Amino acid sequence: MTKSGRETDIINWRVQTIKCTGWFDAFAKSRIPEEKARLIYDFMVPLLPLGYESEELSKSLMKLCWDAFRLTLVLRSSHDLYRFEQPSFGSAVDAGEVEPQFTVGETEENLKAPVIFLILFGSLVKYPANNPGHRVVLEKAHVVIRDRT
Repeated sequence: MTKSGRETDIINWRVQTIKCTGWFDAFAKSRIPEEKARLIYDFMVPLLPLGYESEELSKSLMKLCWDAFRLTLVLRSSHDLYRFEQPSFGSAVDAGEVEPQFTVGETEENLKAPVIFLILFGSLVKYPANNPGHRVVLEKAHVVIRDRT
């Protein structure tokens, strides 16, 4: 390796180190996960049954919000495009795109022409940087289905 090649490697290493340090700084200074967990908790408290152990809920929400924050930082550093997409109401059920959680009316096995009745949560989709036309469903949309009538 030439001297200039070695210097380039050192510069690249320093740039990457600074980027990583910035992530740690974001973790240390951020209050966003705690704020979001508190906001969700405050919304849910009136819905909880009397005597429910709310400390367990608070801890679970805090973990969920920190995990989401960490995932956000990882996705930001990626060159791939990640999108949250929702299927259309009334569209036919595509097993590669949606995962039915509940059925309105008949059981899922008895539906002749299942369609999306309600969207509980959209899908997480990845478009790779090296092939932006290729669509990869990482997490299927969670939906409620019914028969087309």
